[in-house]
Amino acid sequence: MNEYRKMINEFPTKANMVLNLLSIPNKYTYQSLSLLEKRMLELYPMVQADIYLQTYVALFLGEVLVRNFKKAKWVTEECETHWDVHITLSNSQGEKITLYPFRRVQRFFENPEYGLTVCYQTFQDISKNKINTVGLPKGEWVKFGGYQLRANNPDNLSNDLISIIHKE
Repeated sequence: MNEYRKMINEFPTKANMVLNLLSIPNKYTYQSLSLLEKRMLELYPMVQADIYLQTYVALFLGEVLVRNFKKAKWVTEECETHWDVHITLSNSQGEKITLYPFRRVQRFFENPEYGLTVCYQTFQDISKNKINTVGLPKGEWVKFGGYQLRANNPDNLSNDLISIIHKE
């Protein structure tokens, strides 16, 4: 087992303390994620540079996605740093989206416009085939399926890395 898989496996027991301090129920639901996002915005000036809290928030975001979407899974193999750890989700049409929770949370802490709950909403819509991510123009922000999305993959045949700003 690699160190990132171990970190993910140990997270639930360590998260209780942090979630309790923030008065967030230790349930891996959209509501808890929404409350966590709200608390982070309330405490933003004090917690913006806290790397440990960012790590907990990223792990919580990832666990919420993995526990709520059957086809979502953590990917830790061949990861050189925690920035490489990601979550993939495939829908019934074979489309795949990848989210890097540590990168996403860092962006959120740099600019709160990069919300956390929109990741859940995007996974939900993709898993229900409400939005088709294949063929998005690479590197260009587009309004698509109610979201602002940008495809970052070079082949543009499947969007293995999509940046999500917010739901419109």
